[in-house]
Amino acid sequence: MPIFTSKRDQSNITLFFAIQGLVTLLLLVATYSVISQNQFLSLAMAQVLVWFSLLSFAIFAYLFFLKKNVALLVGVIVFKWPILIWLVYKMTGLISISPVFFALGFMSPIIGAIIWSFLQKE
Repeated sequence: MPIFTSKRDQSNITLFFAIQGLVTLLLLVATYSVISQNQFLSLAMAQVLVWFSLLSFAIFAYLFFLKKNVALLVGVIVFKWPILIWLVYKMTGLISISPVFFALGFMSPIIGAIIWSFLQKE
């Protein structure tokens, strides 16, 4: 059984990722020249982690509903968090994090989900 039961389901997920990409792009472009470099890098670091989480969740959902490649599914689940922790550790070694802008970066999926929900026709 495929993950998408219809073309409409697939277009909804594609629309969500397109909206999330647009929100990420607009947020980064709007803040690039307004805030300091350290704050911008904190925001960009959070966006990298958000996209890593969203894409790994999409892979997880795809493999779960496909009901094949169980080993790959378990690998995605088990290795997501160590990779995410390693990324945070390496990124925090490069810059000192601004907590406000780091948290603001994690709010972008909420903004994208609100916009996506308003665009739904049901």
